[in-house]
Amino acid sequence: MNALVRLDVACHRDEALIGAYCRGMAVVPSVTVTDGIATVGCLDMTAKAAKDAEPVAVCMRKP
Repeated sequence: MNALVRLDVACHRDEALIGAYCRGMAVVPSVTVTDGIATVGCLDMTAKAAKDAEPVAVCMRKP
């Protein structure tokens, strides 16, 4: 099972984004999909990029 799920900032084209979160205080994840690649960023409560937060994408290999 561990080989199917991967944590990163972005998912590859052969993976599906199954979750997104941010490590930090008072931040929310923001997901952008470009050309089949999902990238996670973190926003603070004023909708600006959160500099002290760490974005995490939970990626799963497509069957």
